[in-house]
Amino acid sequence: DTTWARDSLYMGLVLSDWSPDGTRLAFIVSVALVTINADGTGAEEIGDSLACKWAPDGKRIAIADFLTQGLWTADPDGSYPYLLAQTVDWDNRDKPINQIAYNSLGYDVPGPAWSPDGKKIVFTSLWDGNPEIYVVDRDGKNLTRLTRNLAYDLNPVWSPDGTMIAFSSNRDGNFDIFVMRADGSQQVKVAHSAVSPAWASGAK
Repeated sequence: DTTWARDSLYMGLVLSDWSPDGTRLAFIVSVALVTINADGTGAEEIGDSLACKWAPDGKRIAIADFLTQGLWTADPDGSYPYLLAQTVDWDNRDKPINQIAYNSLGYDVPGPAWSPDGKKIVFTSLWDGNPEIYVVDRDGKNLTRLTRNLAYDLNPVWSPDGTMIAFSSNRDGNFDIFVMRADGSQQVKVAHSAVSPAWASGAK
């Protein structure tokens, strides 16, 4: 009902994402991934998630799954889920990603981000022991690590033209904003004391 939708939207607003056509909203309530119409009707729980992002064409949703600690994609109704990458090496870790993210980092688990052409997804993973940024094709191929250091590299965001990625890192002590090329090269600090990068429309 409308009250449930309003209260739930408030709880999940930070981890929400509109479909490209603006007709449905995906958001997180506790660890449940819910989609709902723009007018508050048609709420549907489609899975468990820590973060989500619609594909540019609106046909798939990238999901940082709570139960499996993996990066998945699925249709907007939750059907046809496909595992792209594990975000934690369960053979070598004794704490799930949500405990590390909320208790140690003090930030929400960084969500996945689609490239503007919808062909790749960039995300943060703890696979190598600390938060690093990776990119993978939408079909799960060509998984590539982009950052390599002992710091926390988080919150990757594609530039509108898809050639650059902005992210936050505490490699110099405090969290600052860096940019790098889409292949991980030329990592440069561009802003101090910030954790949430965003690109201006039309920026390169």
